[in-house]
Amino acid sequence: MNRHIVVDDGDFPEDPDFDPESLATCAYWRCGELFERRSANHRYCRKACRSRQKKWQRSQERKAAKQARRPT
Repeated sequence: MNRHIVVDDGDFPEDPDFDPESLATCAYWRCGELFERRSANHRYCRKACRSRQKKWQRSQERKAAKQARRPT
């Protein structure tokens, strides 16, 4: 897991375009990386995270469907 902690130590000048309200955590359950959103719908830090999350969701749906078909 990539976990980055951003510490403002004052060495760099502030970016005038930076909006702290736009910081979000990646929605991929195994990533959780902090990133700056570009829009309200921006949920993943990378395309790979979006792809992996959707792949995991499909896997969970297949697993649930398989267990539902299993005789008791």
